[in-house]
Amino acid sequence: MSRGRPDSGPFRPSIPEEYGRDLPGRGRSVLVTGASAGIGLETSLHLARKGFHVYATMRDLERGAALEAEAKNAGLPLCLLRVDVTEEETIRAAVQGIVETRGPLYGVVNNAGAIVRGFFEDLEEEEIRRIFDTNFFGTLAVTRAALPGMRAAGRGRIVMIGSAGGRFGMAGATAYCATKFALAGFSESLAQEVAPFGIRVVLIEPGMIQTELFGRNLGVARNARNAESPYADLFEDLLTLSLERSRQTSLKTRDVAEAVARALLSARPPMRLMVGQTPRLVFRLKRYLPEESFQRVFTWAFYRKLRSVRQRRRLSVK
Repeated sequence: MSRGRPDSGPFRPSIPEEYGRDLPGRGRSVLVTGASAGIGLETSLHLARKGFHVYATMRDLERGAALEAEAKNAGLPLCLLRVDVTEEETIRAAVQGIVETRGPLYGVVNNAGAIVRGFFEDLEEEEIRRIFDTNFFGTLAVTRAALPGMRAAGRGRIVMIGSAGGRFGMAGATAYCATKFALAGFSESLAQEVAPFGIRVVLIEPGMIQTELFGRNLGVARNARNAESPYADLFEDLLTLSLERSRQTSLKTRDVAEAVARALLSARPPMRLMVGQTPRLVFRLKRYLPEESFQRVFTWAFYRKLRSVRQRRRLSVK
């Protein structure tokens, strides 16, 4: 385990170079964005255990203490790098450092992401642009930096961490879903463009996961709780519902990490890989129902659940 800083020249994990060559990952290099917590942290450790040499990136290296400690204790080939996906110079420096040290990347896991929760009229323009910068344009920048080396090597995997919110829209997550729909369109198009060069693109679309991303106050838009907003009560009901779902879901970050490993290791991975039962069920409904019927059923079910939440909230106050 080691720390590498893009401004410090070549860097490599403090693990023997031959580590992992007898494991599925065969010592190939993979860069993971947004690795300080949640899916990124779990994926980084899981891939290192599989024998990949992992470059776990994050905006603030101090937030990587837990990942660093676990990797060090297990003797895993993992290096922490500072990368802010909204700052292209940090991306270029990190990829260049890896290429100079170990050659072209075999894989990139575009996991860095953010969420802004609130109904559209309560979202400020700056909040919408900021989430697009991280979730969409940041992914484009990382992918652009990695592709030349992959093309030259004649192989590579680009793994996108999308969302069920890129398959069907959800009220109260307007901007987030828009970024994930954009990511889905980009991924499908890119997969066609890079196929002749031996590069595969895999879009992983998990449902709701037990993760800190859904804490009650995380990612809440500045005006979402404004008492004068016509959506204020609906938003409070939605927050409660989201918390209940995140506690009840059986989907874990480990499930997504395993899907990422599959995307990197399978000879012919699917271009889109859904993780979790709920998004699969909803997608089947959307696929087989006429669009108008699906929207009517989905909207009815959504507000029915919100009414149930509001009733429980009122009872708890009494």
